[in-house]
Amino acid sequence: MRPMRVTVSGRKVKVYRFANQSSDLTSRLSKAGKVRKWVERLLLRSRRYRMWRAKKHAMGNVALSPFISVVLDPVAAVVTMDPWLIDITRNTNYLYELDVPEHLLIVPDTPLSALETERLVLAKDLAPYVTNVHPNPYLLPEVNSL
Repeated sequence: MRPMRVTVSGRKVKVYRFANQSSDLTSRLSKAGKVRKWVERLLLRSRRYRMWRAKKHAMGNVALSPFISVVLDPVAAVVTMDPWLIDITRNTNYLYELDVPEHLLIVPDTPLSALETERLVLAKDLAPYVTNVHPNPYLLPEVNSL
């Protein structure tokens, strides 16, 4: 596997986030108490901890995560083998387009992350980076039961 990396530049990268509402654009850590946020910010100064935390997030351990998952290619996310991501791409109402500063993006070191073009944004809120919101074109239609 390739090592995870944090890139630093002034460049912005077009990414996408599947979400049901604008509150889905915030990290889970942003909802934590002050002490927990303070401790996590201190720990995130360590590159080793940041990369370990990113890998844990990409593997599904998102409780109090400082990251927000996005993808470079929504079609790659839709055709993934990851059942969790399939559920997200097929059952969320909106597809957000964002221009995120490249230095905030982390590439998780997991095989599925590479296939899905997953990136993690180290931010408490993606709202400042939203450029467009579309109805999710991959949303499965509701099935009415009799």
